[in-house]
Amino acid sequence: MKPSDLFSEDSNCWRHSLATYMCPLIDCANYYRALYHAIVAARKSIFIAGWDIDSRIDLLRGDEANAVEAPVNICELLAWKARQNPDLRIYLLRWDSSLAFFSNREIWAKEVWEEQCPDNVQVCLDDTIPMGGSQHQKIVVIDDELAFNGGMDIAWCRWDTRKHEFN
Repeated sequence: MKPSDLFSEDSNCWRHSLATYMCPLIDCANYYRALYHAIVAARKSIFIAGWDIDSRIDLLRGDEANAVEAPVNICELLAWKARQNPDLRIYLLRWDSSLAFFSNREIWAKEVWEEQCPDNVQVCLDDTIPMGGSQHQKIVVIDDELAFNGGMDIAWCRWDTRKHEFN
C-alpha cells in the first residue's frame, strides 16, 4: 500500500493533491518569520486553527522587527491587515482550554481579539472537546494557496531559534 492510498476525497480528506513546494520549518523564529510575511501578502483569506493563538505574540523580534512597516504583533498585524483590505476574511479557531492551562494562556482571548479587530476577523473558541481532551491541531492556510501545518502554536513561550538560548 502506498501512502496516497490512505486518503479518499470526501471520505477522510477534503482533497488529495500534490504540492509544488515544501519546506520544513524547525524553530518558531523561522515559522513566525514565514507566517508574518505570508500574512502581510494575504489577499483573500487567512485561516488559523491552533491549540492557542495568543494575541500578545510578536512574530518578528530584534532587528527584523525594526526593519518592517507592518505591525509585528500577531493581533495588531491581523487587525491592520483586515482594515487594509475589508474584503479579506480572517478566521481564528482556538481551543477553549480548561482552567488547568490558564496560567500560560490569555483568559479573555476571544474578547481581546474581538475588541481589537474589525468585523472581517471572526474568532471562535472550540469548547466541544470532551473532558480531559484538547483541540491540538496547528494549521494556517493563506489564500487557499499556502499552508503551514505542524506542531508549533502561536503561543506564549514557543519562540525559539536554532541556538536554543534560555532566558
